[in-house]
Amino acid sequence: MSVVGSASAAATESEREKKSNRHRRLRRAANVVKVNKIEDADRSKQQETAAQKIYRILNDERTRTNNIRSTSSTTSNSNTSNHDDRQLLAAGMIAEVNNKRVIDDEDASYVMTHMLQRQFFSIPGGPTKRPTRRPTRSPTYRPTPSMPIREPTIIDEPTRNPNPQPTRSPNPQPTRSPNPQPTRNPTLGPTDRPIKDPTYEPTRGPTNRPTPSPTDGTPTDPGPNPLPPSNNQETVCNRLTPDERQTLISAQLATYSGNKVNLPGTPQYQAFQWLINEDAVQVCPDDFLDVKQRYILAVLYFSTDGDNWNNCNAFSSANPSPCLAGDEGRFLSSSDVCFWFGVSCNRLRISGISIDENNLRGFLPDEIGYLEQIEDLDFDGELEEGLNYLIGTIPTTFGLLQKLVTLDLDSNELTGSIPEEIFDAERLTIIDLDSNELTGTLSAKFANLEELQILFLDNNGFFGTLPSGMGEMERLRFLRLDRNELSGTIPDEWEAMEKLRVLFLNNNGGISGTIPEYLGDFIDMQQLSLFDTGISGTIPSSLGQLTNLINLFLHFTDLTGTMPQEICDLRTSGALNFLTADCAGDNPKLECSQPDCCTVCF
Repeated sequence: MSVVGSASAAATESEREKKSNRHRRLRRAANVVKVNKIEDADRSKQQETAAQKIYRILNDERTRTNNIRSTSSTTSNSNTSNHDDRQLLAAGMIAEVNNKRVIDDEDASYVMTHMLQRQFFSIPGGPTKRPTRRPTRSPTYRPTPSMPIREPTIIDEPTRNPNPQPTRSPNPQPTRSPNPQPTRNPTLGPTDRPIKDPTYEPTRGPTNRPTPSPTDGTPTDPGPNPLPPSNNQETVCNRLTPDERQTLISAQLATYSGNKVNLPGTPQYQAFQWLINEDAVQVCPDDFLDVKQRYILAVLYFSTDGDNWNNCNAFSSANPSPCLAGDEGRFLSSSDVCFWFGVSCNRLRISGISIDENNLRGFLPDEIGYLEQIEDLDFDGELEEGLNYLIGTIPTTFGLLQKLVTLDLDSNELTGSIPEEIFDAERLTIIDLDSNELTGTLSAKFANLEELQILFLDNNGFFGTLPSGMGEMERLRFLRLDRNELSGTIPDEWEAMEKLRVLFLNNNGGISGTIPEYLGDFIDMQQLSLFDTGISGTIPSSLGQLTNLINLFLHFTDLTGTMPQEICDLRTSGALNFLTADCAGDNPKLECSQPDCCTVCF
């Protein structure tokens, strides 16, 4: 602020007035420059992210609580409780936003900021119960004739109460108690006394809080950051205390895991404790993507006994396993999750997890379903090797994966039925669930999966009839439903699946009826297996049109009559390599010459 020079005792009244006018013009010119700087700073501050605003709000609340705490112990206890409640409320609001599935992180931050402001500062209509942080009408940036200067003045002694006119001299004593109400208007005019030191950057509006304790009139240097941490605690993540960081992260993770985050003994609790205390990255609450991805992969690790994986377990495990990608490829390492074993990413977002044959033992966690960009999930175990042992059910949250293309969980010990929610993932192209212990009927919603090309459900415990809705999967190439407990006839609606190359229905004793004539139109068919079923009647000669057919298994059925010559001709003119039937003995159920036509007779 410009200093009004002391007039010489010998100066005349007119000289004093001219000098005053000259200084006034200089002050106004200086103020214009300062206003421009203020406006530039304001525009810069408006570019801060919404998440940073949240933490500034929390820090303001903490500072306010600590100032009030100094007045009395009773008030301190009350305000401390109030501050804790506000932290929990803020955490709850973050969880509420996440529950609304706001995918865009910036939108989520913006919504949370305004929710916090509405709660803490009562922005919506009606008078507030306590003063707002800002004046109702924002002060103008440029000085007006009635406001020659913007800078607050510092005088020798503070006033006991704000005066309506500029003070001429300091009060003899400092104030004894806090002002009952905050000032609502800035000082209207300049003081006549020079200040001891230049002030720091002026505030844009009047202050709103009463002074918490008596002042002694000594100017205070606010320093570069006027928001010190409470009780001199260690701070992290944009001046959050460790407890505040943990609270905010816990609120976000509760969206995916509920109360399991804080339930000791659960994989979710283990993952949360690792993320907060052990992860070298020490992610911050506003790093929404890193918090989510590192946490969910950690849940997968602890849910499947990751310390005993065959490859790339955590370096902190008792027996670190080999890892061709090096230590940065290990799970729970400090590297980005996109470098972890079996994880693939697209634009830093997890797009695939392929950890097959790696001694996974345990459950597939629901949290995987919140990795919205995933296209491929592969946890197959190779039945012959027995290298994965996943148990439990298929998570219903997999239905949230709208971009999912491949679901490969074969050769494990999964139980239960296929969740109906899976059929919401309409981009699925491959479903491989064979060699588990799955049960239930085959849903009519398979008709939703119009992109499906490979469906392996063999070697499970499925029962019920063959769903006619499967006929709408016109792009299907490979269908294996063998070794289940299915029944009924082959639906007429399946005629639309003319691109089938492989159809295995064998080892389902309840399947009955005849072989449909339309199968002869599936010109791409290479393997047709109907053995060990209740199929009856005669063999349609239309199957002789399948010039690409390699294997045809028709034994252990109720088929009768004679093998059509058109089929036998495929042994010489086509690709047919293996043909079986119930043609053995003196009185066979089916006549078929061997080895000219049938390769094996039963």
